Amino acid sequence: MYRNRYDKTMANIKKILALIPENNRQTAETFFTELAEGFSYLFRLELDNASAHVSHKNSQYDGVFTFSEIDCPLPTLKFTTKAAENQQTFFVDRTCFTNPKTVLSLTRYLTEFYQKIQPDILSYLPYRISFFDQSHRLVYSNHKPESSLPLSDVDSPKKLDEALIQELNDEEISSLHFPVAESVFDQILIQSYQKLYDRQNQLIGTLESVHNFKPVLSAYLKETGQALVGWSDTTSGPSVTEVWPDS
Repeated sequence: MYRNRYDKTMANIKKILALIPENNRQTAETFFTELAEGFSYLFRLELDNASAHVSHKNSQYDGVFTFSEIDCPLPTLKFTTKAAENQQTFFVDRTCFTNPKTVLSLTRYLTEFYQKIQPDILSYLPYRISFFDQSHRLVYSNHKPESSLPLSDVDSPKKLDEALIQELNDEEISSLHFPVAESVFDQILIQSYQKLYDRQNQLIGTLESVHNFKPVLSAYLKETGQALVGWSDTTSGPSVTEVWPDS
């Protein structure tokens, strides 16, 4: 029996209606029962007959798992017992929970569906948030721009730049920060790369974020009674010039 070792306390478990077809009841029941146990950190399954009327249950569930085509407004994930039916369905056989390659494919299939129905809070941020894995390949993006200028690219690179990778490979460097050149006058956009570690202090990837640093800096200067000065004022003594007014 496959059991995922993911920390169950971290997930927002989704309630799923799993529909059992009349013509393949035993296979579907066995599959959904094992799936419910192995992926209980993501989904809580309730089994019902495929002939059940789904529409009146819309408010009760976050999605539907099915072995057949259904007309349903809820997000739907389809499975099949027919090999190579199409790429939009997952082929179910006896190796689903025993073959490592099949388990990996099933995990990816279910995780992608979970992410699709999970509200993405980070998508409400104004600027880019991305996560790159240990191989520096893109895993997540909130599809926001890295600049405040119109037509700024909202697509994150599929892999970190080689120059960044070389710098981040330095064990003494935990983060990198760069000013974004394409910024409007009333903002100071900073692009940051932060290395992330698990509880065993093993590197799990890199978080890229873009944020407007000006409100933070202005609040700090106001609280401490300080001001930024131009280069010419740093050695001249009495004259102090604020680069910008408080925002």
